[in-house]
Amino acid sequence: MTLPLLSLPAHAQERPSPPEGSSSQGAVAPRSSTPGGDEGLTGLLVSGVMDGGGIRGAVIPSPRCSDASMKVTRAVSFRSAQRLAVWMEVQIPEASSWNLGRVLLVNEAEKVLRSLRVWPQGPLSSGRNTIILELEAGQRELREQYSLELHESGSGRIFTVWGIRFP
Repeated sequence: MTLPLLSLPAHAQERPSPPEGSSSQGAVAPRSSTPGGDEGLTGLLVSGVMDGGGIRGAVIPSPRCSDASMKVTRAVSFRSAQRLAVWMEVQIPEASSWNLGRVLLVNEAEKVLRSLRVWPQGPLSSGRNTIILELEAGQRELREQYSLELHESGSGRIFTVWGIRFP
């Protein structure tokens, strides 16, 4: 079954700006052992993270949430040969904020998958925010259902999203 291409909103596709006061002019990119650098499709293919099957994605329909401190407006799960990712757009009520700490993907047996990256790290302001979690995983993990736990730094507050599955 072929899934339609999923498009992320423009704000989720933008690359972060360089830190204030830094300049990319005259900068020399570090050398990489993969042709074309270790980013992009070439790096994904050479490293084996992506195979000929590409990257598959699926919209997560109606994810259930633990409380009203955030609202998930859209969620998509992705998989490649060796990686999983969850992309979520969340709405935080006005006059609220979250200081995003740990983000965990937990299966029904309460096993936590090893995460590689969480983006962004730190504070989320009121309004629309994007959260991305990338993980290492094999074929066994694809058959399970997960909950995604967002832990707030310094408060003990946890926001949980249930019903995460991978294509």
